This record gives sequence, structure tokens and C-alpha cells, in this order.
Amino acid sequence: MFERYTENAKRAIFFARMEAGDAGSNEIDIEHLLLGLLRGAKGILSWAPRLTADEVKTRIDKQSLHLPRIATSVDLPLSTSARDALQHATEEADGLGHKNIGTEHLFLGILDVEDCFASKLLREGGVDAQKMRQELKDSTQ
Repeated sequence: MFERYTENAKRAIFFARMEAGDAGSNEIDIEHLLLGLLRGAKGILSWAPRLTADEVKTRIDKQSLHLPRIATSVDLPLSTSARDALQHATEEADGLGHKNIGTEHLFLGILDVEDCFASKLLREGGVDAQKMRQELKDSTQ
């Protein structure tokens, strides 16, 4: 499933699993993916000029349940919204003509899942998905 993912994208997903376990969640949700991106893709918030990593973490923590930690040895499935974000990330990479799926595609994939807190937070932070896509497209030409 993750063959096309860059090492940084795989690392972000690994960190998402850690975030989910630390929160006591029984699944990796889209907000965990966003937190994983913040840990695994330094500078990713440059696309969100009105957000800081601390603000994202604080706002996600406020709206999350805090249950006992789940050991890293326990497999956690992806939530529906997290699976949707990964699917959208693949579509974003394909649409840009990119062979690999990187953290920038994961970021766009999260944005593409419109009815979730993570994408709402990014939009409020000033992310312009169209501008981001254009810049990514221009950088590969």
C-alpha cells in the first residue's frame, strides 16, 4: 500500500500512528495524520501562513478525547477520513504527474477531505490548495 510513498511521507504516517496511540485512539484519524505531518515534515506549515505547529496541536488536543495510551505494538487501523486523505494524496500526486507520494501530497489529501476538523483548521490557517498545486506543478517542470 505504501510503495509509492517517500520516506518522509512514511515517517509522517508512522508519527500519526504514535499520535493516535498517545491519545488512546483506537484508530488513526485524519487529525493524527496532520499531527504526524507536523512531526515528520518540518516546514509543511509554510503553506498555512496563519498557523503554528503549537496552535495546531493545541486545537486538536482540545477537541480530542484523551484515553489511556495504546502501546505501539498494537496495530491501529486507519479511520475512514484518514483512508480518504491517503486516497486523495494518491490522486493529488497522479494529477501533478508525480511518481511518488510525498508529504505535500498528504497535506493536500487532508485538505481534500472537506468535512473534517483537520482540513477546516488548515483552511482557517490560510492554506490555498490551488496555489499550492500550481507551485508544486511549476517546481517539477
